[in-house]
Amino acid sequence: MRTFAFFYKRYTNITRGTTLTAQGSASPWLSPSGDFAVGFYPLDSDTSLFLLAVWYDSTSPKVVVWSPNRNAPVAAGSTLQLTSDGRLSLEDQDRKEVWNAGAANASFAALLDTGNLVLANSSSNFLWQSFDFPTDTLLPGQVLTQGSSLRSQLTDSDTSDGRFQLVAEINGNLVLYPLNLPTANQYTAYWSTVTTGSGNQLVYNETGSLYYALSNGTIVNISSAYSTSNFYQRARLDPDGVFRRYIYAKNGTAGGSSSETWNAVTKVPIDICQDFDPQQEFGSGVCGFNSYCSSVGDQVRVNCMCPQQYSFVDPDKKYKGCKQDFLQTCEGYNPDDFEMIAVDNLDWPYFAYEQYKPVAQDQCEQYCLEDCFCVFATFWSDEGGCWKKRQPLAHGRTGSYVQRTALIKVSKSNASLTPPPGTVTTITKKQRTPMNRVGSALLWKNLETAIGEVEEEEEKEEPVLVYWAYDCFREGRLDLLLKNDEEAMSDSRRVGRFVTVAIWCIQEDPLLRPSMHTVTQMLEGAVPVPMPPDLSSSGSSQQFQ
Repeated sequence: MRTFAFFYKRYTNITRGTTLTAQGSASPWLSPSGDFAVGFYPLDSDTSLFLLAVWYDSTSPKVVVWSPNRNAPVAAGSTLQLTSDGRLSLEDQDRKEVWNAGAANASFAALLDTGNLVLANSSSNFLWQSFDFPTDTLLPGQVLTQGSSLRSQLTDSDTSDGRFQLVAEINGNLVLYPLNLPTANQYTAYWSTVTTGSGNQLVYNETGSLYYALSNGTIVNISSAYSTSNFYQRARLDPDGVFRRYIYAKNGTAGGSSSETWNAVTKVPIDICQDFDPQQEFGSGVCGFNSYCSSVGDQVRVNCMCPQQYSFVDPDKKYKGCKQDFLQTCEGYNPDDFEMIAVDNLDWPYFAYEQYKPVAQDQCEQYCLEDCFCVFATFWSDEGGCWKKRQPLAHGRTGSYVQRTALIKVSKSNASLTPPPGTVTTITKKQRTPMNRVGSALLWKNLETAIGEVEEEEEKEEPVLVYWAYDCFREGRLDLLLKNDEEAMSDSRRVGRFVTVAIWCIQEDPLLRPSMHTVTQMLEGAVPVPMPPDLSSSGSSQQFQ
């Protein structure tokens, strides 16, 4: 749990000329009750950066409920000021304006006990209020009007704009959309109130009721009422795309419980993994490509997971999906190098490129094994259906409602990305990246027949095979690598390409190593393979991006 010190000042009105400065011991402005604070809130991921934010200050943990600069956190020394001409302005440490409220001539600012930050004139009429510009959260007393929306943040630790949006549409429908990043175009909705032509606004009233008001005066309840006298509360579009309502007992008044924590009491949709439309033409689904979605219980976040022998592209950003931990290409493909793993109640539905029916499960497995393009097959025992699929897999989900068996192709040895034995490599620890292991493995495949030749030269210092192989390559003597391998000798052009790719993969400078995608393309001959730099050189003008 984060801890940081604030020295508090309570303000009824914030007058012109008042300034807050972002620093470790910054003093936020409090609402009269002390329940809310506005000021500079340090990021969980980097406490040297700050959000201008309103947060619940009376709870543990403190929770941000509004921020206008979550895409552009500011550094220490930045300021928030109600200027002499009545503007609320955020400037960074270089005095460059990052944000302003868009209203002028305010006589004062105030943070109300509702958590609403307002600018008002001398008659106390609001010129601007944060409640009109929500980010991902609604508070009691707040209304999401037609044309307004909530946008999730990207992850729990990354506050930038995320992948999901709740929109009160002009046509009267309240809708949850997945978004493309970075352009934020909307994909097909995964939940709505189905109130086109009759909806009005989403209301979170002061007594703790959350509902969608229709134009004819009726309401669609989103959540049961919880008394604002007994509970702090908020409704948030979370990073996983679920709209949850949270409550926190005041002074331990939680139905007799003394526990004080934020509890999710309602969520929409009930099960996003099940409710998310898998027939969407675009996008990865709730989770990233090649991963799958699981959700259990009202208070548990969606869990994104990778299948066996896959791992997250970025463990801190699971929405980026999963990648294979082994190499599978069509050139030199051998079905005996792979096997199928069966997992019940798991599927990446739709978007198959081949179907067989009726077949048995072992037949379905064999069809995928024999196909170098196939990475996964779905088997449905009820009808003997078999669907073959290639990467990337989308809309993966697991649960009792998934009446399918996933057949996942994996490497038998999982050695394609594993370095060869230590006697044939002198790669340093710094070089042992996944791409470096690919290069070492490729070189080992081409060098293994040469080991005996090297061992015979006892009177000489033991050579380093990777450099010896490079010398053979540079001098055009690949035949020295291929002694006693007539099959390889008959396809020297392909061997030359493999060795060239291998040399790219073991470059000491990480910037020079190609991506896995580029390696695959080069191995398959889909893209040309440029001449690699000398292994002893420290850099090259040519880099793979």
